[in-house]
Amino acid sequence: MTKILAYCFKIRRQSEVIEPKIVQLKNGRKAVRGTAKDAPDCEVFRILGTLEAEQLEKELKR
Repeated sequence: MTKILAYCFKIRRQSEVIEPKIVQLKNGRKAVRGTAKDAPDCEVFRILGTLEAEQLEKELKR
């Protein structure tokens, strides 16, 4: 599985996403939501591009 990075505001740097979940925004775009590996009490969120979202959905379905 590829590493998914998202910016954590609490620790002020990018961190790997643990337990990523794909969510769909109101405008139809896809995003990933999960917890930061370096700060497990911090929730991170990242908007994905179309190709990146498709690849991640395939990996999460396995």
